[in-house]
Amino acid sequence: MPISRPTNLLMHDFARRPIDIARWGALLSLAAAAAAQDLVPPPRYAEVDALAVRALDAKDPVTRGEAALWLADSGKDEYYDAILRAARDPIAPARHRGILAAARLQAPGCESFLGRLLSDMEPDSAEALIAAFGLGQLADHVPTPAIDDLLGRAQGGSKKRYQALFAALLGGLATGPHPSRAAMVRGLLEDASNRSEAITLLAQAALQAQSTAKGAPPFPRSQVTTWLEHRHAGVRAAALVAWTTRWRPTDAERLLFVRLARSDPDESVRAAALRLLARLLDDSAVDLADRALTSRLPVEAAAAASTLLTLAGTARRERVEDHVLEPTLAPPLKAAVLDVLTAPLPPRLLLWCHDTAHDPDAAPILRVASAMALARADSVLATTALRTVFFAIDDEVGLQRLAAGLLDEDALISTAAQFTGPEATAWDGAAAARLRAIARASAALGTDVFLELATHDRLRDAALGQALAALRAGRVRSTSPVVLAFLPAAVAALAP
Repeated sequence: MPISRPTNLLMHDFARRPIDIARWGALLSLAAAAAAQDLVPPPRYAEVDALAVRALDAKDPVTRGEAALWLADSGKDEYYDAILRAARDPIAPARHRGILAAARLQAPGCESFLGRLLSDMEPDSAEALIAAFGLGQLADHVPTPAIDDLLGRAQGGSKKRYQALFAALLGGLATGPHPSRAAMVRGLLEDASNRSEAITLLAQAALQAQSTAKGAPPFPRSQVTTWLEHRHAGVRAAALVAWTTRWRPTDAERLLFVRLARSDPDESVRAAALRLLARLLDDSAVDLADRALTSRLPVEAAAAASTLLTLAGTARRERVEDHVLEPTLAPPLKAAVLDVLTAPLPPRLLLWCHDTAHDPDAAPILRVASAMALARADSVLATTALRTVFFAIDDEVGLQRLAAGLLDEDALISTAAQFTGPEATAWDGAAAARLRAIARASAALGTDVFLELATHDRLRDAALGQALAALRAGRVRSTSPVVLAFLPAAVAALAP
């Protein structure tokens, strides 16, 4: 990820900071001079590869498996034999990661290995599920007869028994375009015996990946309209999101949108319908949003606030601001509404955000939203608030937002230096989450942090595996939250 503006290194005391600040200063100066080329400092992955090779023999099984996954993402076929050893490890955490790593490397022969697992293991076993996901991830030009064999077996037996395998396979296919499998995916989507919410949404995601590559709408209007009244709320919500404003709704369709926004039993559907009406500039959207702003459900209240700010402007802005400051409003609701407020923010709200961000007794979700609001407002109070909250919480999503904000504020380097300095706390789950957030914001900086920790012997045994997993999040594109939510647990646990 590119550095947005050069950091003024003279503003910070780096004399006792262990990260190579001189290197980063030079890189940032070069990046500033060549901003038009979108220059990015290169991650030092080769040095991490060398550590990962040694970690293949670690005592901790997760560390062995994460080392295999890291090396798989190097793309070097020379590691295939070592990765296969991990995929046959007698301890499950190492073996499961090794199976996924074999698919990620995509070396010649990996399809046969994954196919044997798929045919030899029970359909509900973790090994078969991970192999199915891995087969779906293989590049489209790689022949995958194991997938066809799976479809044949399912046709001749109980399809319900293979539902989890199909979900894993579709999740893998959703990670990239697979035009040769589009007909198969549509078949699963339209098969009346495969109408589970997971299969439907994962098949939609797989087709979406294909259509995104082509730049075309993924589904015909008639199909999206049918999904608007699907029995599963997630499918109804997805249909509302998929509805393009290029489709002029009929009177009946418009009335359906209004009904869904007003009275659907699921809050995510009500929110999606309201957002669609706002996109369509429908006359009913403001009145519906006025009503929904008082919802006790964050997703619905956020949709209402966003609609009011977009369509009603200054006429409703003060009401939305006042809503955030209501003393009795639950923290998740305050945070959801605050997240949609854009600059400029009034002084009273800026000061409230400052106080909330620094309040150790405030809910973490609200502290994050407050710090991010200060950043969006370009407040001088933002950097300190972002850094304070970054070291006070351990929530993955919140930390990723804060790291992105710190990067935009040119404060991520100094924050990372504090993370590795002599005053840093011992490695734990929160430290792993912070490293993952830094790596996602800047892969190069995350790599420097990892190497600094490893050099000073801060990553021992299980900690090394946790750190490799965190660093991997910055090296490869993460699986979408929708796909991750519906993957079988054995696959989702690997953060594929």
